[in-house]
Amino acid sequence: MRSRSSQRSGFTLIEVLVVGAIVAVVLGLIVVAVVKVRGAMANAQCSHNLKEIGIACHATHQQHKRMPPAFGFYPTNNVYDGSTGLGNLFFHLLPYLQHHGLYQQARFKSATTPQQNFLIYTTRNVHQVQVPVYNCPSDGTLMPGIDPVKQYAPSSYAANYLVFGNVDKNFISKDAQGQPKLGASFPDGMSQTVLLGEKYASAWISAANNQGWSYEGGCHWAYFHADCHHPFFAYYEPAPASSYAWMDPKAIGPDSRFQVQPKAAGGCNPCLAATAHNAMNVCMADGSVRSLAASIDPAVWWALVTPASNDKPGDGW
Repeated sequence: MRSRSSQRSGFTLIEVLVVGAIVAVVLGLIVVAVVKVRGAMANAQCSHNLKEIGIACHATHQQHKRMPPAFGFYPTNNVYDGSTGLGNLFFHLLPYLQHHGLYQQARFKSATTPQQNFLIYTTRNVHQVQVPVYNCPSDGTLMPGIDPVKQYAPSSYAANYLVFGNVDKNFISKDAQGQPKLGASFPDGMSQTVLLGEKYASAWISAANNQGWSYEGGCHWAYFHADCHHPFFAYYEPAPASSYAWMDPKAIGPDSRFQVQPKAAGGCNPCLAATAHNAMNVCMADGSVRSLAASIDPAVWWALVTPASNDKPGDGW
């Protein structure tokens, strides 16, 4: 008979494998939980950024009785008194987003007499500065620094051109110098009109995925040209007949519905809004932030985008 001290100690191979399997499962669950928490935090930050930008739009209206244009002079056309700027909506919002110093960095003073004194978005390369509140941490296409092709800083948010620009009866751009006013410019209702949304910083779509037409572009906060690199949605200007189409006509109308988690390389139309989340975060004209499901009816989306078409989306969206 063996003594107790002679009995085995340690673990059998099966016991080690079982413990290892349990540890692996626990670690897997922890990793999944961490990923979910990080995703939720990123989504919350993206929504918070949208809220801040929406508040800034309201602040400009409170001070100047109208919001900035899609592109143009704001708040006046006086280029001599130092109080106005030339740029797009997101440039004009900088002082209202705690970036007054960056805005002032864009001051331009001419050598002519009388001396011009106003702010231009490209002065001292302001357009190449990354602005954190314009960046969504969930946007995997958001590159550091500047876009080497366009030489502009990328961003992740876009504004509704039908609000900030001027369009004709077919929603085609006439000019970018809109003068939106809270209330008056939203007869369909401020709580039922999208003001801001998400847009991939960099994306392109192949011809095979877009009815024979390919487009490349993304989102750059200070950019404004008639192509798909601008920070807007529902924006379309047709190219001259002799030119290659640089903007997708599907950028307006029900076909302009946003894209949810599209493949940025070849499967994301850069002329449309796009989100890396499982739903599109939007800021409404009343300042509230909402999530729009990927399954939203295209006609309902377009009703939410048009501020004055007497096409209210109804309930349940």
